[in-house]
Amino acid sequence: MTHPELKRLSPGEAEGEIACLKDTIEPELGTQVKSFSYPFAFPETNKAFGRTLLNLLEKHGYDRGVSTIISTANNCSDHFFMPRIPANSWDGGPFFRAKLEGGYDWLYVFQYASKFVR
Repeated sequence: MTHPELKRLSPGEAEGEIACLKDTIEPELGTQVKSFSYPFAFPETNKAFGRTLLNLLEKHGYDRGVSTIISTANNCSDHFFMPRIPANSWDGGPFFRAKLEGGYDWLYVFQYASKFVR
C-alpha cells in the first residue's frame, strides 16, 4: 500500500493497491473494511476510470467511499464517490459548523474548473 495517484496506474496496479489496503487493514482492525477513501486528485471527469474503479471496489467488498470532490454529501451523492470537506483541529465552532452545513460547497466550482485549466 503506497498511497499512489490511482488514475496513473494500470487497472492491475490499481487493483493491487485496493486489495493490499484491505489485506493490511482488516487484520489490524479485526473487522471487515467496507469504506474506501480515494487518496487524492479524484478524476471525476474521467468516466471510464470511474467505472473501472467502481468495479474494482465492488470486487473487493467495498460498498461505499469518498472522493476528493469538495462538497458535502447528501442523499443524491454517489455512495462510492461521495464528496467531502477537509476538516482539521483549527476548525473551531463556527468554521466547523459552516463546513457541515454546506458553507464551503462553493469551493467545488473552482476545484472543478481547475481540472480544465491545467
